[in-house]
Amino acid sequence: MKKILLTVFMMTAIHSYAFAFRSKRASAGVVLGTPTGLSTAYRLDKINQIQADISSDYISADYMWRDRRNFGVKNLRWLYGAGLVAHKGLFGPRVVTATQYKISRTPFHLLANISFAFTDKSRLGAAIGARFDF
Repeated sequence: MKKILLTVFMMTAIHSYAFAFRSKRASAGVVLGTPTGLSTAYRLDKINQIQADISSDYISADYMWRDRRNFGVKNLRWLYGAGLVAHKGLFGPRVVTATQYKISRTPFHLLANISFAFTDKSRLGAAIGARFDF
């Protein structure tokens, strides 16, 4: 199953990079926490997004929906989603909530998320990071 998730991650990354300069919808960067590793995302439209994270023992791929509320903070996005995770050879579903803050006049955004994965036991995870927007 880890190979399947790695394949999904790589397909998302390749698709993101292939259309990055034409569409301005792709982003890639790093995350610290659960997992600590690389992160990529591709915005399908204003509401839907696919994202994937990978580290040495953790791979996740999520489908995210944007919540339109920003609580009066410009450039802030809230997202909710579900996906799959492989952690230390174990495979299962995952739910995640995330926030993204676009830094004005730069191609970067900051992110933070909280996830709940169901593998051999329930695992709560949190991560912070930054991505470069293509």
